[in-house]
Amino acid sequence: MINNRHIVITGFLQNIATPNGMDKVYMNLLNFQDRNTTVDMKVWNSHWKEYARFIERTGPSHYDKHDIRCYCYSWGCGYGFVRLAKELRKLGIKIKYAVFSDPVYYPGILKYRALFNLIKEPVITIPDNVENVYYYRQNTNRPKGSVCVAEDTVKTKIYDLGILPGVIHQSMDDSPYFRDQCLKVAQHSRSNHDRTNNHHPKN
Repeated sequence: MINNRHIVITGFLQNIATPNGMDKVYMNLLNFQDRNTTVDMKVWNSHWKEYARFIERTGPSHYDKHDIRCYCYSWGCGYGFVRLAKELRKLGIKIKYAVFSDPVYYPGILKYRALFNLIKEPVITIPDNVENVYYYRQNTNRPKGSVCVAEDTVKTKIYDLGILPGVIHQSMDDSPYFRDQCLKVAQHSRSNHDRTNNHHPKN
């Protein structure tokens, strides 16, 4: 049984075959892996329905005992994470924490909307089975990070950690600020997974 999961989700144009900044996040998180804790690396457009079922099947029988933390970049936030959260919600499973680096809204078939934002600045709506989201953005180039909003502000707390000046989108997955926040959330998970959710990692 896997009680604790750290899930790394790559960005658009990234995959597990080529090196990228999310590799460092993944390698750092491996320090927390043990018989009850797993670390997974997923590409942004993975088969999220099947993966959610896998989490359900291999996790604790009581859904409130799941301790799931996600670390995401670009479309890994705006598409991958949102899809995973929605699939887990169907199963009654929550995500306790997520850390985003330059989350980019996924527009479906209107892909170039995310690149140029010609119509309106899009926002990413976080499903109500997510408890806490921390995120950094940049506005140096496009695609630039989208604002994240909670579907339910009572169930979901969102912490906008600010805009990183002078950093382009293509480097945001390698930001030391992002990696540090990922470690804070991971360390909090390891030492506090049996406590209540009233304790949050400090920024």
